Amino acid sequence: MSDTCVLSSLTLVSSSASVLGGICLLVTHYKIKTLHYGLRNILCFLTISDILTSSGYIVGAINSMIESSGGKYSDVVCKAQSFLTTFSNLASFSWTSMIAVHLYLLVVTPMDWDKKKSLKVVYHIIGWLIPGKIAVIHPFTVTAVLIVCREPK
Repeated sequence: MSDTCVLSSLTLVSSSASVLGGICLLVTHYKIKTLHYGLRNILCFLTISDILTSSGYIVGAINSMIESSGGKYSDVVCKAQSFLTTFSNLASFSWTSMIAVHLYLLVVTPMDWDKKKSLKVVYHIIGWLIPGKIAVIHPFTVTAVLIVCREPK
């Protein structure tokens, strides 16, 4: 078995475990209503972005395994995986930052921030829209996708 196949298999196993763990967290949050509060909700959005990241790694590992076994390399799959992992990693960073901001607001100010709808809108803009915009515009401004994805044979 080649090194590429071994590494792809390890990536596939660990990423699949991450996806299953994230799904368990989301199901637990959905089933137990007492867990529905501000910080836990933000944690769920972080979990969703991490599930997307692991899903991107799964797609990349499968594409690599197909190629290493003599199958046809897919440039489209590579570019889609590049977009997905770029977006989801940026979203994960953004949601982690939002958790830090939310904790700061809870500790420093006496206001009940969990009931502020405008704050939730700002969180979603920072957590989803900004990473999405970066992931969409990024390939057009630099050649990152061309560096990551080689030209089809």
